[in-house]
Amino acid sequence: MKRTSAVFQLSLAVSSLLVMMILIADWLRLIPDVRRPVLEGRGHLCESFAFSVSALAEHDHEEAIEGALRAIATRNPDILSIGVRRADGSLLAEIGPHAEFWNNNSAGEAGNTLVRVPVTRAHESWGTIEVCFRPVPGTGWDGTITNPLWNLILFVGSGSTIATYLFLRRALYQLNPSKVVPDRVRTAFDSLTDGLIVLDSRERVALINKSLSDTLGCDPNAVIGNPVSALPLIVESGSDRTAAPNEPEVMPWSKSLQTRSSQFGTMLNVQSRQGRHLSFIVNCAPVTDDRGNMQGVVASFGDVTPLEEKRAELANALMNLQNAAVQIRKQNRELELLATRDSLTGCLNRRAFFEQATHHWEAAINSNRNISCLMVDIDKFKTINDNYGHAAGDDVIRAVGKTLQGAARGDDLACRYGGEEFCFLLLDKGLEEANVIAEEVREKLAAIEFSEFRVTASLGVSSQSLKAVSIQEMLDQADKALYHSKRTGRNRVTRWDTIMDNPAVVENATQSGSAKPDKFSGQESKIPYPAVSALISALGFRHGDTAEHCRRVADLSVILGEGLMSMRDLYTLEIGALLHDIGKIGVPDHVLLKPASLTEEEWEVMERHDRIGVEIVEAAFSSPELSAIVENHHAFFGGGSRDLGLPTGLDIPLGARILAIADAFDAMVSNRVYRKGRSAKLAFAELRACAGQQFDPDLVERFISRMEVRDLNKQTTCTQTTKSTALNIGLQLERLAVALDNRDLDGLVVLAGRLQDTAVLAGLPEISSKAMELEQALSKDVDLLAVLRCANELMVYCRKTQTAFLQEVQFDEATT
Repeated sequence: MKRTSAVFQLSLAVSSLLVMMILIADWLRLIPDVRRPVLEGRGHLCESFAFSVSALAEHDHEEAIEGALRAIATRNPDILSIGVRRADGSLLAEIGPHAEFWNNNSAGEAGNTLVRVPVTRAHESWGTIEVCFRPVPGTGWDGTITNPLWNLILFVGSGSTIATYLFLRRALYQLNPSKVVPDRVRTAFDSLTDGLIVLDSRERVALINKSLSDTLGCDPNAVIGNPVSALPLIVESGSDRTAAPNEPEVMPWSKSLQTRSSQFGTMLNVQSRQGRHLSFIVNCAPVTDDRGNMQGVVASFGDVTPLEEKRAELANALMNLQNAAVQIRKQNRELELLATRDSLTGCLNRRAFFEQATHHWEAAINSNRNISCLMVDIDKFKTINDNYGHAAGDDVIRAVGKTLQGAARGDDLACRYGGEEFCFLLLDKGLEEANVIAEEVREKLAAIEFSEFRVTASLGVSSQSLKAVSIQEMLDQADKALYHSKRTGRNRVTRWDTIMDNPAVVENATQSGSAKPDKFSGQESKIPYPAVSALISALGFRHGDTAEHCRRVADLSVILGEGLMSMRDLYTLEIGALLHDIGKIGVPDHVLLKPASLTEEEWEVMERHDRIGVEIVEAAFSSPELSAIVENHHAFFGGGSRDLGLPTGLDIPLGARILAIADAFDAMVSNRVYRKGRSAKLAFAELRACAGQQFDPDLVERFISRMEVRDLNKQTTCTQTTKSTALNIGLQLERLAVALDNRDLDGLVVLAGRLQDTAVLAGLPEISSKAMELEQALSKDVDLLAVLRCANELMVYCRKTQTAFLQEVQFDEATT
């Protein structure tokens, strides 16, 4: 059975109370009786009848009595009948069917419809006048209908019921509906941390809890009863709402009402009237009555604004980090380009030349194309330096470099190979074409005008067609041809094919200097430079400072080895210097990266890297000469080294003796985390102190003299260190960005530590401090946002430093 609604029941109760109050007022005679004036009027009328009849009876005018009564009945429509009855009960006269009316209503003689008035004559009873009136309004069933009291009750009862019903329906929405919610329920709603709102079927706010009103900054009383759109918020784009094409977007509570189903996990981004951006996860559930009729919807608002703000900040940090990584990569490419160029001439440096030349050589061999090379050496360059100063010598070197670069076509490579020596690799050029180009270069160099002197150059030419098996052998052939040009008068070009069949000439062209050749000198071995470059890159990834040390030692070794060995042997020496610490790849991090002096046990671990390095070199390259250099560079010239099986004196390979001096010098002048580097002067003194015991004394003096002439400690080494440091930092940052993208937290810790060590050695406290902060952020409970913030700050500092380095190098090269 259907139940009436609560609003209707309340309306009936109110109307019943009103009716009851009217009835009580009537019972207390507070409401006038509308019948009393009618009855009193009828009584007065009957008395006037009796007076008239009595007067006529006094004179026995019985016929006149009937006429008078008829006239009265005619004038008064309420009179149904009139009868005059004598004292003996007989009717003297009657108007209308009096006997019938009177007898039928005799039971109501005491009622309101029958009136009897006595008539006297001569003070004696003569008879009675009987008048039958129509019923008084308000009596009987018909009277009840027409009774004003009952009409009032009916009107008030029905009208108040309807009016109260309509009023309560409106009032429950316009007034605070929480008043009808029990306090315990309202308190439970307000205690929820999530926002909660109750909407009716017309999406009007019926209830909003404290959490949501506080979040939105609104007064609950101001929004209750109003549409949900009256809430102080603006829905932003990007919320998870659905809408059909060309239709307005559907809010989750609207969809819940439409589909009569629950909606979960809808993301809603809004903006409060105060401009605050808020994010909610909205869940909606329909509310039905006992009959299943839709009454409204309950929506919960999970405030995820802090999470969304953190997510947005995280996305912004990632975007900034990616942008910074792009800029770092761009600057790294610029630094790599600078790192491949000689700062004085702009020509390729040796290592960049070897890497590219090896690639072109293999491509030429595989495609059966020509490839040739020129070796160029400035005649009497030392005399120019001695007589006119190093500035004049630099001008000459720049002029030669510019001439070679001007002669390059396509992919030809111009390289500053040594101090005053250049190499020019010609692609798709045979021996004859190369010889013509060599003559043109010689003539252009001789035509350069200097204010106080003239410059000439000696050149050697070789080509792959002359049976060289490697790029190094072709360069060695061209170098021997160059040496022959110097021996035979300078300022000329010599082709390798013109001397290759003359053993005496070839022997004289072999540069040996004052040093005694060892058993490994001149051995044919193919050492592919790309493999060397890959190993150095691996070492750089493992420990960038060690890789930079190896590059500096290689440069120093070439400086010392020039004039003491052939081009091929010098190449092998350079490779040996680059790989002399390759064994550190196998040293544990806690030893290799320790920011302090090593203990005795740790030194024992570190010393194992020598054996590891030799094994790597032997496995990677079939070159006994190269292996001998790496294996013996710790041998003491006077004996007494840690490994008693190592050779002594001149039995130590020449390359190993050279490498030992270069390695020791760079170790002394370089900064370490636990100490500052020595000056070149103090390092020279230490080398002299150890000469004869640890180092070859002749090579020590040669090294010092060549270093003092070149003044590399003040100029080239400084510039090269600036390039290397900037590039090293940039490459580490690239790896750090990759580790962040991959969420490699362990890798980030290692990279941050390495970057810190690099910054300390380079004297960059800001970068060192930020790298330490990043490392500490990673060592705690990892907050990715905090890590990204720290990484971004580190990127900013590193980019600034790298940019400053880049500008400094470019400025130095421009002013030079």
